[in-house]
Amino acid sequence: PHEVPTPTTTDPDDRPRRPTPTQPHTEGGRTHVTDPTLPNACHELLTHRTNERFSSTSSKRCTILTPPLRCFSFSGRGAAAVTVACVAVGIDLTTEAGMACDRGQGTASGGTLYSLSPIHPSFGAYVAGLNFADAKLGKEIVTRLEEDLAKHRLLVFRGQGRLSAEIQLALSKCFGVVESTFYRHPKSPHSDIFRVSNDPMEGCTKVGRAGWHIDGTFLQNPFRVQIMHFWSVNTEGSTYFSPLNEIIETLDEEERKEWENLFFVGDSSIHPLVYPHPTTQKPTLCFHLGDSFFRCFARGCDKLNQKAEVLDKQESDAIRSRLLGLLEDEKRKVEIKWKEGDLAIVDNLALGHFASVGTQSPREKSGLRILHRTTISGTASPLALKLSAQSRKHQKPSNRS
Repeated sequence: PHEVPTPTTTDPDDRPRRPTPTQPHTEGGRTHVTDPTLPNACHELLTHRTNERFSSTSSKRCTILTPPLRCFSFSGRGAAAVTVACVAVGIDLTTEAGMACDRGQGTASGGTLYSLSPIHPSFGAYVAGLNFADAKLGKEIVTRLEEDLAKHRLLVFRGQGRLSAEIQLALSKCFGVVESTFYRHPKSPHSDIFRVSNDPMEGCTKVGRAGWHIDGTFLQNPFRVQIMHFWSVNTEGSTYFSPLNEIIETLDEEERKEWENLFFVGDSSIHPLVYPHPTTQKPTLCFHLGDSFFRCFARGCDKLNQKAEVLDKQESDAIRSRLLGLLEDEKRKVEIKWKEGDLAIVDNLALGHFASVGTQSPREKSGLRILHRTTISGTASPLALKLSAQSRKHQKPSNRS
């Protein structure tokens, strides 16, 4: 595992700060980008390392890549080529979840399960009747939460007070392995709690402001779930959410076919833009539109010759703008105006999100914002999910009698 240097200043990105990759250089007719801390630019897809490479304090987890990695060379019309790695169909991801929640029978406070009310006709629900400080997270509640998260994609629990790190982590572990890839602020109550604020003395600032995104695109397996708990809110610190499957469904046949053939190329990773959600199997998107994360889009994937074409800046920017417009569509976009004590469970793979400019409004003007965030490891890479779905689609039914 490679150690990530501890940042000396607040990191505005949703990732650990790493040394800056080198400028593209040409070798053997191809242009490459190298990272001083890792073997190549797309380190997330070219490693057998465990997730402890980002944090020695994260929950125990081991990712096993059984088939050999395949190297895809990317070339472009005047654009810098990128050497990246992809994983073959059949990748076997084995995890040790180490669940901490009680899987026995349990109920919410008051002896009954919770109730839901819609946030938006398409997605999101406010949850009433469940207080995590008092509730025993038994099998019945955990199963219901998982089902409702898959259905609604965003669950907002109000009036939770200031939950301890232990309670938030116990809840988080009910959804999988807590994966910490971020800087621990001195005031964070636990190494797995990412503390965010509009005051650098209280938490990391400028988080989530780079652009619309899902969390963890710099990882081979982007985060599956994120849990947001607000110890304190400022008057302008809201978050926008937009449903990704609905965006895909709005595309006409020609544009959807084009998007299905695209790859998002980040500063250190590559993912298919469109792939099946691991739980619902509905088409979803993998992207980060922030300048510090976005490099370009690439088209196609020739499995035989292991090549793909990098789109030039003009074409990449056009697709980026198109996606931004769809995310910002007022018919789908929801603004959550947080209240103190709110806790939100977010399906990170099903919703894009973006922190409003007001999240960084000065404390003196709008009050103190404190967010405690936990993130849950993804169980498979978007590429593996897409290739697996394509493989199943092309499998012919048996003709045995």
